[in-house]
Amino acid sequence: MKKRMLNGINNYIRRIEKCKEVYADIIDSMPKDNNKIYKITDKDMFEKVMVNFVTGLTQLTAQGDLMKIYDVAVHKDTLSLIIANKGATLYSLTEMSETPYILRHIGLCVYMPEIRGRICECWYCW
Repeated sequence: MKKRMLNGINNYIRRIEKCKEVYADIIDSMPKDNNKIYKITDKDMFEKVMVNFVTGLTQLTAQGDLMKIYDVAVHKDTLSLIIANKGATLYSLTEMSETPYILRHIGLCVYMPEIRGRICECWYCW
C-alpha cells in the first residue's frame, strides 16, 4: 500500500513538473505586442497544453479536431493560462412538463501559477 501511494505521489510530481515546463515554453513563446490575450494557434503547443493540463486529451485519440472544440490562450497581464471549450448547444426537455428548450454549455479552466506574489499550483474550473 505504501509503495503504491509513493508511486502515485511521484507520478503527480512528474505531472506538475511537466505542466511547469509547458507553461514556461508558452510564456517564452509569447509575442511582445500590446495585445492583452495571446491565443495559442501553434498545433504542437496546443497539443502539449491539452495533454498536460486539465483535459488530458490528445489529438491521436480524439474523434474530431480539438482546435475546433477548444481555445487555449494566455491573459498577458496576469499570465493566466485559459483553456475553454467553444461551447455546445443542447436540445433539452424540462423534467415536469417536457417543454423543449435550448441549453448552452461552456466550460473553462484558468491556470494561475502566481497569485498574490507567491507561486502555487492553482486551477479555477467552471
